[in-house]
Amino acid sequence: MEEERFDRPSALRATLLDTPLLLFGEDRDDLLKNKRTVQQIYNADYRFSKPPLKPTLSVYPGDGEVTLVWDDIAEKSFDPFLQEFDFEGYLIYKSTEAQFLEDKIITDSYGNRTFRQPVAQFDLDDEWSGPHPIDVYGVGFNMGENTGLKHTWTDHDVVNGQTYYYAVVSYDYGLVNYGDGPPEGLAPSLSASIIKTDAFGRVTFLDVNCGIAIPRSEERRVGKGCRSRWSPYH
Repeated sequence: MEEERFDRPSALRATLLDTPLLLFGEDRDDLLKNKRTVQQIYNADYRFSKPPLKPTLSVYPGDGEVTLVWDDIAEKSFDPFLQEFDFEGYLIYKSTEAQFLEDKIITDSYGNRTFRQPVAQFDLDDEWSGPHPIDVYGVGFNMGENTGLKHTWTDHDVVNGQTYYYAVVSYDYGLVNYGDGPPEGLAPSLSASIIKTDAFGRVTFLDVNCGIAIPRSEERRVGKGCRSRWSPYH
């Protein structure tokens, strides 16, 4: 039986004892692929691939428009599993309900709703564009069109008096390995965007990359003062 050995990071060598490990695969190539994956996990101190950091979003409602402004912290994200800075772009989601369920209309090959449809997307001008090579049950994540990054966006498709929920989600470029067969790797990871409500629909938690806005006419906004990022109802 051929023995597969792992190269342990020096920081771990002093603290971990020798531990037997069994690897399985359909054939030798599959076994070696699994070995490389486990080695990556081991080298990363069992810190799996993770999505980029969440940008901090501020939302400014106006008359017939809502402006979103966010920071660039997500662009400094380092993935401990891949050992690289892998940020790729931003997706902007908009909904009239807090769970963004009305946006989840992109289905996989089984007809399951898999991805949300963004109202805007901004990505780095690089080699990544179009559908990602690693699909999720037959559907490839859209990497963008090399638009370049932005940190502000104004939504003009709004109705005064209507409540809108927004999220700015960061994503990475995943991992793609090309060999003799189909490409292998990881599909892009997206940062979470969570808004929680109680049984009466009142917001109890708003993620840093989410915001709520009610656009109003100038007359309605006079004397109202500034609206906080936490809630447009103040």
